[in-house]
Order: sequence, then structure tokens, then C-alpha cells
Amino acid sequence: MAVSMYWLDVLFIAVLMILAMALVVRYIYWSVDQDGQRLARLESDPAFRKEELSALDQEIARYPEDPRLRRRRADVRRFDINFSGVAQDLEVYLKAVPADDTGWSEFSEALLQLGPDRAEDALTAIETAIRLDPDYIDHHAMRVRACLGLGRISVAKEAVDQWQALAESVSEKPRARAPRGMQWGPIQHAKDDPWLAVYQTAVLLAEGETGTAKTKAEALCNMGVRFTEEDFSSRPELAPAVPFFAEAGLIGSLEST
Repeated sequence: MAVSMYWLDVLFIAVLMILAMALVVRYIYWSVDQDGQRLARLESDPAFRKEELSALDQEIARYPEDPRLRRRRADVRRFDINFSGVAQDLEVYLKAVPADDTGWSEFSEALLQLGPDRAEDALTAIETAIRLDPDYIDHHAMRVRACLGLGRISVAKEAVDQWQALAESVSEKPRARAPRGMQWGPIQHAKDDPWLAVYQTAVLLAEGETGTAKTKAEALCNMGVRFTEEDFSSRPELAPAVPFFAEAGLIGSLEST
């Protein structure tokens, strides 16, 4: 009888542990979903952004060094196209949380958006992100962007080759997102990311390989890839290549080509 009670106690404890783990997993998924919904609303709802920004400004006035608040305000400011503010908030955040590789990547992008004077700092930031997570493809993509922003074409070529090698070594890229205006199917594989082909083409142009660049751009067009002007306006390092991409038919709708 005592043995039976012992195993009943063990079974009861095991059930409790399973339930507790299930609740933890559910909470994690709920938190991720809540963050995703918040970011989606920040992107699409200017009134919500204004409300969030006002509340965060008040909180940060009281707790200026709080990294959590700074991170949240950086999200809002990014959707408000306030990259100077994003960089300021992320700088404070990263002093407190220096191991956040995505924070360094977002810091790098904000710095790059501020113009060529900050491109060197952008490159330093993204190289920090790569040291923290060398297998995350988007960090290597950001390094290509920073190198192009600095006009370091040979380094950009090396970086885009690393991006391609890493893309071909994995089967899935769950964190990849197609540009908002791209009229193509969802990205299922890292090697299919059209931005990889775009930056390979931009590097070829910078190297003077116009013929090879034209062939690559035509291949993208034939696959039905199209971008909006907004997609390129948010990537200042591609500005010298925009006329080429427009002439190649990559900017615009499928109906216009």
C-alpha cells in the first residue's frame, strides 16, 4: 500500500510539472504574439504610435536609464522614421544589454540611415552583432549594407559572399521578411531572399561588372520580383544603383512591365 501511495505521489508531481511547463510555454508564445501584434500596430497606426511615444516619453523622463523602456521607444521611433532617436535609445539600451545581437543590428541600421558620416559606426555595430551570433543571416546582410555605405567594395564583395554561403548552408530562414511592396511569394529559403540578389547586383555594378549585373537583374525580373520606390528609399546605400534597377524593371508593378 505504501509503495502504491509513493507512485501516486510521483505521478501527481509529474502531472503538476507537465502542467507548469505547459503554462510557461503558453505564456512565452503569448508574449511573442503580443510583441508581434504591437509591432504590427505600430507600423500601421500613426495614432497608436503617437500614444505609445507620449507614454514612453513620460516614463523615460522618470527612468532615463531603463533599458526596457529605451528598447520599446526605439521601436516606436523606428516606425516614425526618427533614426536619430532610435540610435540614441539603442545606445543607452546596449550599454545595459550588450549581448543583444539584434539590438546591435538595429543600432547599425539606424546609424546607416543617418548618412555616410555614421557608416563607420554602423559597420562597427554590425560586426559586434556578428561576433555575438555569427550564424544569423540578416547580420551579414547588414554588414554588406554598411560596407556599401562606406564605399568599401572589396569588403562588400567578401561580405555578400559570406551572406550567400550562409544562406546556402541552411534550408529555412524563419526570420526573413519580404519587402512590403514586393510582388512575389513568401521567402521560404534563405537562398531565395531577393535582397541577396539585389545586393550581389549592386556589388557587381560597383565593381564595373555591368553586363553580369544586368543578367542578374533580368533573372530577378523573369521570376516576377518587383520592388516599390519606398523599398529602396529606406536603403540609402543602394542610391547609386537605383537608376539601374529602375531601368531593369525591378521597381514598379508587374502590370507596368
